[in-house]
Amino acid sequence: MKIKINNGLKRVYPPTAKARLHQLCWKHCGQAVMADRGFTLVELLVVISIMGILTVVVSSSFRTIQMKSRDARRKSDLSSISKALNMYYNDVGNFPSSDDIDLNSGSEFKMNVGGSDVVYMVQTPNETTNGVNPYRYMVSGSGKSFKLLTNFENSEDISCLKNPDGSKITSLSSYSITSGCIYGVSSSNIGITIPIMP
Repeated sequence: MKIKINNGLKRVYPPTAKARLHQLCWKHCGQAVMADRGFTLVELLVVISIMGILTVVVSSSFRTIQMKSRDARRKSDLSSISKALNMYYNDVGNFPSSDDIDLNSGSEFKMNVGGSDVVYMVQTPNETTNGVNPYRYMVSGSGKSFKLLTNFENSEDISCLKNPDGSKITSLSSYSITSGCIYGVSSSNIGITIPIMP
């Protein structure tokens, strides 16, 4: 109902049909009006399915990123081990035997040089990822060269060791893998031949 004041006179207008219906609906069926403003079951299912698809896409991308970061850590670990081995070579004139250095215990790499203990690595890197082979250190019989090998998870990495025909290596010098690829570092006086390192 509208009230209009004109020259001090009050005039009352009856409510329109729409306004009257609105008043009645709020008084008697307010909950029905509120229910009409919610989401339908179809709308909810569409939103849930879109969220599910996004979750799958993001989680697969996240796994790939994690795999690549672990491979980058492996490269860095082999580089650190290689530097420690080269420092030892400079002090002694040969590389340590494979019994003298344990790469998969996380222990200290120290050797007695000239009557005193010299620490070359405070803690050797340790491969702990399930399903991935541990690091492998191989030294030549003369002690003048070495190879370090690891198992990369990402078989598409360009640093993976390959045969001359381009196929990936799955076994090298008694180091075999079941998935991924092999990455290797060698002493500077030799290269890892067949396979060729990129």
